Amino acid sequence: MRVVVDDGRLTTRVPAPADYPVTYRQGKADLIRTRLGRPPLLVAGDALTDYEMLVGFPATEVRLVINRNKGGLLAGLYAEALAVDTSASTAAKVRTLLQGRDENRCAFRPSRATVPFGATGPRPLAAPPAAGQSGGAEPPALQAP
Repeated sequence: MRVVVDDGRLTTRVPAPADYPVTYRQGKADLIRTRLGRPPLLVAGDALTDYEMLVGFPATEVRLVINRNKGGLLAGLYAEALAVDTSASTAAKVRTLLQGRDENRCAFRPSRATVPFGATGPRPLAAPPAAGQSGGAEPPALQAP
């Protein structure tokens, strides 16, 4: 988030959303849209608060989702990444890539699977939400100043 600088000092105030979108949930996509002026070539995220940014640019060529073994809407993106057909016929579609990590070593793995902290092996992915369901606990909405 951006904060207001007053007399050369950082404050706890944030600019009005009209001047600078709050970089939370939809605000991330809004900021990219207003500052970049075109769809990004790549978007990457690892949390439900990144979801709107991850799906908000249909013309984006690559969407990188960091596997944190989360359920809900992110699980839907995990499933999409696992179902991607890399043939030439899908070249025009957004490619969703899933990157696994080893939480014990704080490192990416050469795999889509993630090893949770304290575990010795990868954990199966969470199931995506059923049709018509929101997909798990939603983060709280951020109140504009």
